[in-house]
Amino acid sequence: MKFSRFLLVLLIFAAAVTAAVNIFRDNDVGVTVSRVKTQEYAPYLILSGSISETDYVEASTGAVKTDAMLVAVLVSESKISSVKEGQRAEITGDGFENKSYTAYVSSIGKTAKKVTVGSSKIVVVDVVLEIENPDDALKSGFTAKVKLFTDDARNVTVLPYSAVMQDEVGEYVYLYSNGKAVRTNVKTGGELANGYEVLSGVDAGDFVITSPLEIGSSSASVFVEKQED
Repeated sequence: MKFSRFLLVLLIFAAAVTAAVNIFRDNDVGVTVSRVKTQEYAPYLILSGSISETDYVEASTGAVKTDAMLVAVLVSESKISSVKEGQRAEITGDGFENKSYTAYVSSIGKTAKKVTVGSSKIVVVDVVLEIENPDDALKSGFTAKVKLFTDDARNVTVLPYSAVMQDEVGEYVYLYSNGKAVRTNVKTGGELANGYEVLSGVDAGDFVITSPLEIGSSSASVFVEKQED
């Protein structure tokens, strides 16, 4: 009998604690969090061009190439400083669907020129790439999409797009720490496929809140409603 009474008291106490927790939680904000990760990334430019088959003199060696498959692209003056002879590129296109080719920058124009894009004029430089191991799927006159890698691959820390906010002070995120949303100023770099490159402010392993619009202020009380991969 005493044990039954003790068990009943224990159950009542547990229910009271649960109710109290729920009351406090009702005042908290449920948030979605994601662990900040690192990944390998190589910076690149996305360019459009046209394929041609021709003989040409390779700028770096002076060698004459016959029946070479080339891709001519235009690079804006703001990006041309990152382009160097010998850089690798990946070539894809609608005319050779499901196939891709490797190409290398073979020549960079010595002068810039103005071209019309829509209603604006922009300053560009001609860049030519040579496709390695071309085959019959490539035709002169095809359009090509060029992914030109401008630097070696490196490990970068990535913030999900949805986590980054901005105000008059600058960019910031909310980190999740011990039931609090802690505002943390950050500096981002390039845009990647799945988020922004992080230059400063957070580290790999931190938990960042990816539903920041639900938070009223810094140090707000929150609880994790969902954790994303």
